[in-house]
Amino acid sequence: MANNEKNIARNGFRSCSEVTILFFTKRRISKRDIILEKFGRQYQIAKELSSLGCHVIFFCIDYYKSKSIRINVDEDMEIHSHTLMTIPVSMLRLFFRRSKIQQVSVIIASGDPLVSFMAFMLSKIIGRPYIYDNQDNYDSYPIMKIPVIKIINEVMLRRSDIIVAVSERLKNLLLQRTSQRVVVIPNGVDLELFQNYPKDSSRRILGLPLSKKIICYSGSFEETNGVLLLCEAYRILARKKKDLLLLLTGGGPEKDKIISNLLGLEYIYLDLPYDLIPFAISSSDVLVIPYLSNDFSQYAFPLKLMEYLAACRPIVTTDFGIVSPIIESLLGKEFVCYSTDPNELAEKIENALQMEKVSTRSFAENYSWKKISSKLCEEIKSLLSKN
Repeated sequence: MANNEKNIARNGFRSCSEVTILFFTKRRISKRDIILEKFGRQYQIAKELSSLGCHVIFFCIDYYKSKSIRINVDEDMEIHSHTLMTIPVSMLRLFFRRSKIQQVSVIIASGDPLVSFMAFMLSKIIGRPYIYDNQDNYDSYPIMKIPVIKIINEVMLRRSDIIVAVSERLKNLLLQRTSQRVVVIPNGVDLELFQNYPKDSSRRILGLPLSKKIICYSGSFEETNGVLLLCEAYRILARKKKDLLLLLTGGGPEKDKIISNLLGLEYIYLDLPYDLIPFAISSSDVLVIPYLSNDFSQYAFPLKLMEYLAACRPIVTTDFGIVSPIIESLLGKEFVCYSTDPNELAEKIENALQMEKVSTRSFAENYSWKKISSKLCEEIKSLLSKN
């Protein structure tokens, strides 16, 4: 047993400064490099746990690269990027010196069931507690069509020390399949990056016209995310109003197909690095979350929700999951489209265009990554005190 483990066993767990976390995840999520762009749930939670005093070894699996490297982009964390070829446990034993393995207090895994199972097996080999983060309803992932992946997901749900769910709805779903502790750790927002920037200066930064009314969607381009529905609604609006511009930013497997539906309409697509997304949001008059209701969206907590709310712009959403109740409570039912009828969505957007800014940042401040990670830190403290 490592020295810090002996101290915890003898004196009880007092602070995150006494723990070393091995955090497993994918290198690329939503088509973004989470290390170089400092993007997403996994990177932000690991970073904040580090700022709370934990020693975090951030271990990323890169499905696309063939070279394993150590990356020094954040002085607070020890960051490694490995490939599938170097993941077997025998290689991990070589990668982590015996002394380093013994320092690990807890293993956290997030990203998808395959990456998480690698971490799960390592936790059993070295005898450390395991936390399984479900950033989405993994049952909706294409990888779950593989029978063995479904089996290992069920094993982790039943044998993890703590299961993390991104939303209350997902927690309730998982509790039907496990007797283990399930806690809700929602997605958050980087409040320093996502601010209420002036509209005109944001447009100048991105080269956008100052005179247009801009409707914006940022995120993944997939039919299940309702971007085609948004395109249809925009076509209806564009027939009535000539001063509109649809701003799209993001990527995904159906981007070209979706953009082809905008032929003849005025739109701009920007492939932006993550640190420029806040200016796209602040450039906008209305922000849209047009997700269709399905097994993914009903349990999701989209990153864009708090990013949008932090910018204090009117938001129109479709009726799904935890998003529509939040928008209803903050802005009213007139900002929620309750059907998949593009005419209704167009009407909601048109009404929202009459508004200027809205007072939503204070709500987003409750979801800072620091506050969210502090809750996870408390769960880790409690877990290690019992082990």
